[in-house]
Order: sequence, then structure tokens, then C-alpha cells
Amino acid sequence: MKSKNGNTGEVYEIYSSLCKHTEQEPLTQRRITQIIGELDQLGLVATDVISQGRYGRSQRIKITVPPLTIKEALKDSPILSTLLLVD
Repeated sequence: MKSKNGNTGEVYEIYSSLCKHTEQEPLTQRRITQIIGELDQLGLVATDVISQGRYGRSQRIKITVPPLTIKEALKDSPILSTLLLVD
């Protein structure tokens, strides 16, 4: 967890690589975008839609929860706790 900011494409790339690392089948990018929207509604992340001209639109995503809180939430999960060791 080096950066607290990213866009939907970057988040999906990281998510996909973590799925490979944990041998899980990744969700679609569309579904991840929906989940990011739900996290925004819950106040766990903040998003802003940014236009990239002819390259479309993306969401700038910022984590609003302290990294320590995220680590505490993941530590008891057999699959997700392995992500704490990944940088």
C-alpha cells in the first residue's frame, strides 16, 4: 500500500495481479468500478470523474481510511492476509 491514490484502470491492474497472486478468479473491470462506487457511497474512498478526452473517462480514487485500519481488517482473512506481505 504505497500510494493512497489511483484511477480505475490502475486499481483494476493491481487487483488483477493480486488475484493471480492469491489464485482467485478476478471480477470484471465493470464490476470493480461498481464496487468502487459503492465504497465511495460508504465513505471508504473518495472519487472524482476525470475526462481523458478521446480516451474516455476515468475515476480518480483516493482512500479515506487509514492504512492501519485496512491492515487490521485484512489480518484475520486466510486469503487476504497474504496481501499484507505484497508490495
